Amino acid sequence: MVSAPGGGKCLRVDFTKTHGWNYITMKLDPEMLAVHRFITMKVKGRVTLLGKLWCSDDLQQDMEMQSANSESEWTTLKFDTRRADRIIPGRDAVEKLLLFVEPGVWSGSGTIYIDDVEYSGK
Repeated sequence: MVSAPGGGKCLRVDFTKTHGWNYITMKLDPEMLAVHRFITMKVKGRVTLLGKLWCSDDLQQDMEMQSANSESEWTTLKFDTRRADRIIPGRDAVEKLLLFVEPGVWSGSGTIYIDDVEYSGK
């Protein structure tokens, strides 16, 4: 955690790609996810993230890719959990959000900042 504008804290992620599918894991509240369609977050840095909902090793599904393209301004990313259509009936079983950093890219490095991860109905 590092200081964010406005005196709060945000997550700083320094990454070095050693595999095409490196990812960040965030714990989710299954009850909140069951009643909210979207997961939103603010991201600063130049990065593409692929969001995936994870219930178990046997049940997980990609949502979509989102990109942030500014190192000085926050970009709001909005992941639509309904795109994971195999999970919709069991969204109350989702435990994690996996964020694949630069999915499919096998080398590179960078720093991104993540803040204000929230559940949203719209």
